[in-house]
Amino acid sequence: MAGSLGVLKVNSERELAAAVEKSMADVQSIRGESHADETLFIVEEFIEYEYEVSVEVLNTPAFSKVVAVTDKYLGQPPHFVELGHVVPSRFSQNLTLLMLAEKTCRCLGISYGIAHFEAKVSAQGDIKIIEVAARTGGDCIMSLVEQVYGYNPYQLHVASYLDPQMNFTSRLEHPAGLAAVGFMKARNGVIAEVNPPKTFPPEVVFFNVMATKGQRVYPLESWKNREGIIQFYWPQRQQGEAHFTRHLELAQQLAEATFVMEDAS
Repeated sequence: MAGSLGVLKVNSERELAAAVEKSMADVQSIRGESHADETLFIVEEFIEYEYEVSVEVLNTPAFSKVVAVTDKYLGQPPHFVELGHVVPSRFSQNLTLLMLAEKTCRCLGISYGIAHFEAKVSAQGDIKIIEVAARTGGDCIMSLVEQVYGYNPYQLHVASYLDPQMNFTSRLEHPAGLAAVGFMKARNGVIAEVNPPKTFPPEVVFFNVMATKGQRVYPLESWKNREGIIQFYWPQRQQGEAHFTRHLELAQQLAEATFVMEDAS
């Protein structure tokens, strides 16, 4: 569905029945709001590569061009819930990845709008596709792209329908800085108080608490178990080869400062 809802790693045949029951319950918990077939499930290969990326591709009848590449940060198995994202990706200049995303959209006949391409990348540079969807990316990725490159992906998406002969110039080689989103996660238990900080680090550009006083906090199994969203921006900073985690560290620190917890009983 979305946001890791219903996603489970299955390690053996004997785990399969319980995993299907759990996935069915997760999907049914959103009461049809995805407008998808709730009886259809996919079993696919688990790709044990170190990195995950998404590539946003603008499509018109004349071309498919990469708009941005995002580094995606995943939680632990079996759910792999996304903890945060960073634009630009360390793979933003990987021509093999960019060409694969563009060619895949052409092969699938995606001729209009932004497509969301996801892949896993190994430490050796091998790439395996895990999703191609004719939709814009979620989890604030479009906002991060606009912050870094200056173009609005939603505007590009609409323009491809209104003006199929449109021109587009990629800015992948000229990012203005580094943008990130980190998701707040409170400790398990019941929220006794919600006390957002009165001041924030200068890199915080958006802070949204989604949890309320008295709410019970559960382990991280999907987007439904996040307690808040924080967007960050570092002007003129670039994603390097080292694993960037500052957005995750700040999100955790701010979550601990915001949520006063009672122990679960």
